[in-house]
Amino acid sequence: MKNTFKLLLVILLLVVGLSGCDNEVGVDDDKAMTQQELWDYLGKYPRYLSEWGADDCALVFDDGDDLTFDYSFYMGEEYNFYFTELISFNHEGNNVYRIEYNNPYPDNFESAIFYIDLGSKVNNGFKFASYNNEPSDYVNVYADIGLTTKQLYAELAKYKNWIEVDADIYGGYFVNAHDNDKFDLGLMNSGFWTQGTIMNVEYHGYMHYTMTVDYPGYEGDEMTDPYDAYTADFYLYYNPFFEMLVIQLYEEAVEFAPEKELSADEFFAELAKYDIWYEVDSEDYKGFFAKFSGQDTFDLGLQQSDFWLQGTVTDVEYYGNMYYVMTVDYPEFEGNELSDPHEAYTAEYHIYYYPNNEVLLIGLYDTMVEFTPDAEQGLDQ
Repeated sequence: MKNTFKLLLVILLLVVGLSGCDNEVGVDDDKAMTQQELWDYLGKYPRYLSEWGADDCALVFDDGDDLTFDYSFYMGEEYNFYFTELISFNHEGNNVYRIEYNNPYPDNFESAIFYIDLGSKVNNGFKFASYNNEPSDYVNVYADIGLTTKQLYAELAKYKNWIEVDADIYGGYFVNAHDNDKFDLGLMNSGFWTQGTIMNVEYHGYMHYTMTVDYPGYEGDEMTDPYDAYTADFYLYYNPFFEMLVIQLYEEAVEFAPEKELSADEFFAELAKYDIWYEVDSEDYKGFFAKFSGQDTFDLGLQQSDFWLQGTVTDVEYYGNMYYVMTVDYPEFEGNELSDPHEAYTAEYHIYYYPNNEVLLIGLYDTMVEFTPDAEQGLDQ
């Protein structure tokens, strides 16, 4: 009886399994496109980009059955790969298509077999893979569709400021989109900026745009001459996957990153990554050092000396443009041969810290002192 039951169970599973497979294939067959239909479908857009945007090749489906790996935008057309002799086209089920070409680039491609997965639910795109003997990882590719004026503004306005990646804290550029259509461009912590109204955005493909901004006239003052209203075009690149913004300014491509406020814990953890920070312009290691350790301990002293102060960080407040105010409590000191006694007290340090390039400036005795990290040397060096 037991063996008979097992046999019936196996037959049941086979019937259910085979029925399920037939049904699944039937559904996929109903959705299957011919080779021409697939090219017509993919050819609705001029190209498809990966999340790397213009820093990666684009895929182009054209001329009925051709596939191009397009590197022309940043490397030149001589680096493109053109597959034009289609050998086979197969629907693999589950909205996956296998295409094989005659391979004109054996030094670059072990085989010219590619897979397109339209069932991957990629927004305005699909998954793409090349195969040798086993499938490689699929890559998400997206139709090269530009953002509208409103959409690009919304992307830029997600953050209070965008700050030049390689900037000095005092001299770097910042841009700011706000109040539905306003665009500010200026120099960080300088008080200088211009403000205009975003009027139009033109898309050129490959995540590149021209943004037109209208600026009002100015009557002038003691520092600035009067000028008439004018219009400026900004050529820019924006990749929404990495929130990467590059703007052409005075014939130079300037990269910007979003200004992201660090919490008190994040701020302290960033600075505590390194054993010690040394004053940049000090001579013969006689300048200041700063050390952040533990959860809240802050040491400040002079290099190559026995003098330093140690306190407890009790608060960090952010004021924008990478400017922080750090509050430190110092305990009472009974004094010794070198220092007089003092009561417990609290001090505030005005600090500029830019995590993109680890620039740290601390206000000490009415001067902004720049520090650089040293991961190897300790406090006693």
